[in-house]
Amino acid sequence: MIVAAYAAGLIANRLVWRRLATLARRTDRRWDDAIVAEIEKRVPLWSLLLGTYLAAGFWTLSPNVRTALSGALFVLTIGSVTFLCASLLAGFARQYGQTVQDALPVTTLTENVVRIAVMSIGVLIILNGLGLSITPILTALGVGGLACAVPH
Repeated sequence: MIVAAYAAGLIANRLVWRRLATLARRTDRRWDDAIVAEIEKRVPLWSLLLGTYLAAGFWTLSPNVRTALSGALFVLTIGSVTFLCASLLAGFARQYGQTVQDALPVTTLTENVVRIAVMSIGVLIILNGLGLSITPILTALGVGGLACAVPH
């Protein structure tokens, strides 16, 4: 099942994504090229995760192992989507910064701030999905934000 899902992902990667890449190259926008390229990088991992998830339904596993496996699959999936979003949004910030002439130039610092913000949200989603309470973390971030915003 895992090998079949991985093979299907590779086939889809070659057939579907190449056609999407061809369609994206025909447009004069660059954002669609970036989306296709970033998703194409992650299709093999996603197909492997899907195959593992489907195969786990047929395995007789103890409840502890099943819980650990589902948690690991959740973390890997959300982590992969978080990296996808961080990369895309940092690229969009770079492209948008190049089009706006009157604004400050977009530097690697700006891109890293975007990446850190998206990664922070991804970590919070993972922690919440694993059953950990993120309310104290959000409270501490809010109080820290207020402390930084108050003039001294």
